[in-house]
Amino acid sequence: MLFDNKELVEIAQVAKTYGLNGHVSIKFNSSFSEDLFDEEIPVFLLIDGIPVPFFVEDYKNSGGYVATKFRYIDGAEAAEKYVGCKVLVFADDVQDDEEYDEEMDLIGYKVFDAHHGYVGEIVDFNLIPGNPVFETDFNGKTIIIPYTEEIVVDINDDKQEVYINAPEGLIELYLE
Repeated sequence: MLFDNKELVEIAQVAKTYGLNGHVSIKFNSSFSEDLFDEEIPVFLLIDGIPVPFFVEDYKNSGGYVATKFRYIDGAEAAEKYVGCKVLVFADDVQDDEEYDEEMDLIGYKVFDAHHGYVGEIVDFNLIPGNPVFETDFNGKTIIIPYTEEIVVDINDDKQEVYINAPEGLIELYLE
């Protein structure tokens, strides 16, 4: 969907109202989180097929949902009319889907650290905006490793192996 010549992507949906002060509970799609919220950059609610910009005033996690207060929406009655609306952001503000697909293709790869050797097989990717991580399973223990250029040294697709140089203490944290 285009808005002002910029593409928008759906990240969440308004699930219900929250409290009496105009907050709504937002349920994020699995690949996104409230880390995309910025008080200076609008999110868009899809109202009758039209993306309408809103600024996030405040938000907090609330049991699987994110209780969110949009600027100028005051009271539960005012918030009620936004229940069911899709929440969109500029595509430039989220990770590229093609990149996401490439990372998901790494599930099943073996991971080797420069200091510890084999540290498991990739079982999941968590694409937290600004902080993507992958999880390995090592002898029944989960090790969470940031997916950054500083840590991931090389990926060998032929051997299905990922080579990392984890910061001191990271691997030990999960093996104790």
